[in-house]
Amino acid sequence: MREIQLDMKRTAIPLQASAEVKLDEIEELLLGEEVNEDEVDSKLLDINRVKQEVDRAAIAAYLAVRHMLSAEQLAQLLAPPPAVEPESAPARSEQTREAPEDDRASAKRDQGSTDGRGARKGR
Repeated sequence: MREIQLDMKRTAIPLQASAEVKLDEIEELLLGEEVNEDEVDSKLLDINRVKQEVDRAAIAAYLAVRHMLSAEQLAQLLAPPPAVEPESAPARSEQTREAPEDDRASAKRDQGSTDGRGARKGR
């Protein structure tokens, strides 16, 4: 399995680097005085091809590892993940009990501080 992982990395790293270079080239094209949309489109297509190759390599690696698994390991891999119970949190009313009073107090305090048009009084 380790060999499959290494092969995947050997495949993916240069492809990802190539995609990064293409992105940099697109940025240069877009920052130029005149943008050649055909060149930008071509580079985008190249990036998508590279991403597709990486995805294909990842799927091939997954399938290769999957074929190496025992029936029990495969069952564990295909089993749905166990449900995670959320941590106990205080009830909503306890969390927000203070907030409405604070909001009302600040709203009341700010109420008389403008002239109705949003401008401060006394200026």
